[in-house]
Amino acid sequence: MRCLECGKGSRVVDSKKSLERITRRRECVQCGNRWNTIEYREGVRPKAPPVKPKAEPASRRERAPQRRRSHEELFDMREGYDSEIDDILNDLGY
Repeated sequence: MRCLECGKGSRVVDSKKSLERITRRRECVQCGNRWNTIEYREGVRPKAPPVKPKAEPASRRERAPQRRRSHEELFDMREGYDSEIDDILNDLGY
């Protein structure tokens, strides 16, 4: 095969074979340019990569119902976090 850059001859550096194709790494003898070629076996059609199905968004009915917390509930939650932080700081010696 001729080089894509200078048009001189090339040599095969590496080959990988599979059931449907051969991938060859080539190098130009003159300029050192490298490129890959893919050769398909006769009568074998190349396979397209598998297509992943798109994830369907969950409808509102499928999601767990969420309720809004009252100000009192949020305040109580914060107090619990504050006391935990104080305990952690005391354990660390601060």
